Amino acid sequence: MPTAVQFHAATRQLLVQLDGPVFGAPHAAALEGELLGYLDQPIDAVSLDFGRVEDIDSEAVQALAHLRGRLASSAERGRFALENASPAVRSVLDLLGWERLFRIADAASVADAGAASSAS
Repeated sequence: MPTAVQFHAATRQLLVQLDGPVFGAPHAAALEGELLGYLDQPIDAVSLDFGRVEDIDSEAVQALAHLRGRLASSAERGRFALENASPAVRSVLDLLGWERLFRIADAASVADAGAASSAS
């Protein structure tokens, strides 16, 4: 599953576009390997766009929670947001308590949050 990762230095946002249709544990592990290369960046927000993902497994959610912990431990790197989840993905995330670890948002609210943090 290819992903597109962009780091925007001006807003200090890491934007991740996930491709689908299924996001499983192997994909999450590969994503972790890719994102750990950004640990030395001053990241204020991480946005995971699930718009192209139709399904996710529980092991992938656990791997994403682990990834959040790895990134956050390097400097309390704050906000993690999930964007554009399909109903099936949202159902799995809700069952597993995603909202305790991540903010579920649409793309506009994530962009607004990044703009507000760069303005302060």
